[in-house]
Amino acid sequence: MAGKKGVAVALQAEINTEEEWLKLLEREGLVVVDVYSDWCGPCVGMVGNLKKLKLEIGSDYLHLAIAKSDGIEALKRFRNKSEPTWMFIAGGQMVNLMFGANAPRLMRMITQELEKETKVLAGQRERQAIPFSELTQEEKNRMEEIKRKEEAEKEREARELADALEELKIRNLTRFAKLLMDKTVMVYFPHMIDENNTCSAAFKMLAQYDQVTMAVHYQMEVQ
Repeated sequence: MAGKKGVAVALQAEINTEEEWLKLLEREGLVVVDVYSDWCGPCVGMVGNLKKLKLEIGSDYLHLAIAKSDGIEALKRFRNKSEPTWMFIAGGQMVNLMFGANAPRLMRMITQELEKETKVLAGQRERQAIPFSELTQEEKNRMEEIKRKEEAEKEREARELADALEELKIRNLTRFAKLLMDKTVMVYFPHMIDENNTCSAAFKMLAQYDQVTMAVHYQMEVQ
C-alpha cells in the first residue's frame, strides 16, 4: 500500500494533523478519505481508479484525501490496521464507510454517495449521517463475524481436549484392567457416578475385560 506517495498527493489532499482534519470537514460536497496508519501507508493501488472517476464525473463536489489516523482523534479506531479503509464525509459528518480494495465497489459507492449529497445540497433530501465515534453497520457485522469465528474455534479446541482426555482415560483404564487379577473386588465411590446415575468409567473399563480374558463374576450394589 505504501510507495509512490507523490502520485497520491497530486490527486488527494494529505491530512496528518487534527487541524488539517477539521479544515477538511469544512469542504462542501462529498469527501472520500483513504484512512491509513503510519506503518502501512495509503492505498496507492486505487489512485488510478480514483483519478479516472474524478475526471469522468468532473464534479466540484467530489474531493479526495488521504488521512493518517495516528494523529487524528476521530480516526483512532483505525490505527494499526492494514486493511484499506474508505470514509465518506459530507457536511462535516461521516455518511458511509467501506473496507477493502474492491475497486468496482468503491467506485460504485462514490457515485452513489455523491448523488445523495448533490440532492442534499439541492434541498431534495436529508443527509443521513453517522457519528465518527459510532460503529457503522459494516463494522458491527465484521465484529460479529470475528466473534462467531472465535467462538467456533474455542468450541473446536474444547472438543479436541475432551476427546484427548477421553482417549487418555480409556488407555489408563485398559492398563488398569490388565493389572487386575482373576477375582478382584472393585469399589466405585459416589463421586464416580455421573448425572445419569451410572458409572460410565466402570462400563468403559468393563468393556475392556474381554481383551484381557477377564470376566465379571458378581456385582453388588451397596446403598
